[in-house]
Amino acid sequence: MSTLGGVDLGSDIYKEDEFGMSRVHSVMERSRERTLLIWEQEEGPQPFDLVGFSNRGVLKKSQLDALKALADTVDSTITLTYNGTSENVRFRHWDSPVIEASPLGGRETITNNDIYQNVRIKLTEV
Repeated sequence: MSTLGGVDLGSDIYKEDEFGMSRVHSVMERSRERTLLIWEQEEGPQPFDLVGFSNRGVLKKSQLDALKALADTVDSTITLTYNGTSENVRFRHWDSPVIEASPLGGRETITNNDIYQNVRIKLTEV
């Protein structure tokens, strides 16, 4: 089970491209003599998305409302518990919208128990 700021995300939300993130920034160039020159340095906090699909990782409106309340707080750092580990994260407000989801079935009156699919939550490590 995953939680974000105390909001239960269930067990089907996952980090997209979790192993594609690299903590090393590297540049390679060749000198005039064609010798390889490589510079490397450690990268800072890594951005990532928590995602769900149309049939897995769905959330209720009440969960999305609680996440939106967390996202509406300026300069907030929240705890993500994912896959048995905890880390401090923040929403990527510079990459809006920070929370995306589409209702399973559109209707005029949506209750707290209505289901949303295709969830995407944009976060970054702190």
